[in-house]
Order: sequence, then C-alpha cells, then structure tokens
Amino acid sequence: MRRGEPAAAGHEEVVSEDAVRRGLAKIDEAAGLAWLQTHLDYCASPLLSEPWILDIDSTIKPLYGQQEGAMVGYNPQKPGRPSHCYHTYLMANLRLVLGVDVQPGDEHTPKHGQAGLWSLLHRLGRSRWPALLRGDVAWGVEPVMSRAEQEGLAYLFRLRMTANVKRALTKMMAERDWTAAGHGWQGKETTLRLIGWSRQRRVVLLRRKLERPLVACRPHPAGAAAARLYRGRTRSGGVGIRRVGDLAG
Repeated sequence: MRRGEPAAAGHEEVVSEDAVRRGLAKIDEAAGLAWLQTHLDYCASPLLSEPWILDIDSTIKPLYGQQEGAMVGYNPQKPGRPSHCYHTYLMANLRLVLGVDVQPGDEHTPKHGQAGLWSLLHRLGRSRWPALLRGDVAWGVEPVMSRAEQEGLAYLFRLRMTANVKRALTKMMAERDWTAAGHGWQGKETTLRLIGWSRQRRVVLLRRKLERPLVACRPHPAGAAAARLYRGRTRSGGVGIRRVGDLAG
C-alpha cells in the first residue's frame, strides 16, 4: 500500500511482504492447508445448492530451475522438460476452481488425480455433490467410471477413437434414426463394452455436416467415365479424398 492508504482503509499499519512470508513459514503445512481450504470452501459453498457440473482436467506446467517435485514426464509442448501436473476440479461455466492437486510431472494420469477428486466430493458432502462429473478422454477409464457408478454419480467422458469405437461409428453412420442434438449436431446412442471395461456402458455418438466438402468435383474436358482420386490433407489436419475429373455419365 502507498503512504496514507492504511489509514484510509481503517488500519493503523500494514505488515511487509517479508513479514507475511516469515509468518506463513511458521505454520504447520497440514494445519495451514486445512485452514486455507476451509476458507475457500466457505466462499464456494453457497453456490453448490443449485444443480452444477464438476469439470476435471489435468494440465502440464513446464518448470525451469530447481523446484520441488519437478519430474520429466508427459510434456507435449516441451518434451524432456521437467514439469508439474495440475489436477484441477472446477465448477463448469463459472470456471470456479474448487481444488487443485499439484503432482510431479510423471504423475499426470487420472490414477494420481482420483484421490483428490473423491476427497473434494466427500468434503463437500453428498447434498452438495454435482449433478454431473465431466472430463476428457484421459478420465474415461474403468477405475474412474466404476467408482462413479458405485457412488451413484452421473458422468460424461470422451472416448478415444479405438478400433471398437470406429467399428460402432461406421455401423451407426449407415442408419437413419439420428436425433437432432442442437447447433448442427446429430446424436445416436448405443452400448459398448471396450477392452478393460467391466461391463457394457451407454455411448453417445455425435456427428455434424462439414462446413466444406472433402470431395471436389471438376468436369473433365473429354467427358471421361473414370476419375482420378488423390489423397490430400485438409486444413484441420485430417486426411481427405479429392476428386479430379468427372463421374461416369
């Protein structure tokens, strides 16, 4: 604060940053974390009486210098660079962070984030649990889904495009009873039991019309019945098929 500001705020004096750091250093780590978490929960708890969605995410934070827990692990942005992994649990839409577990960079899988997730939920109390647990493909694994099913907590996770998922998608694409899902998307549900799953589970497939065609037709000057095809990459990085020439007739 500038000179005169403490008095304007109703304080006689304000301690320095170094004094605050020295004071915090004297607090036991476990007691300090419990004290801080209590105050954070107090700020968020009034919002949890309404239906809400809990988003879970894992973020890699590259590190420089000597820092506690800096380990080389999965790091797509800077391979080989030591990092931390932040397992974050936040309230969807509001993006209000309810908890963060800082783990070494080589502990980035959901196996290392589950303890923090269920600790957070049990601390909130069943009456304030989310209506839905939501995460990306990394969290759509058997241990997470089976635990959510045991606890009676609905979840929505993305699936990796494995061979079994691709086969189901190919089969469903030939069917016509797709349902409008909003914003140009169509949806269709089925059941799958993928490798490593303990049971069949409901799966929702989504599709939408591409903004531009992947097959470009150009009239052939001689009206040839055959057309040449060649593979090319789309702007989004996918592989598309382009057509040069004309269709038969």
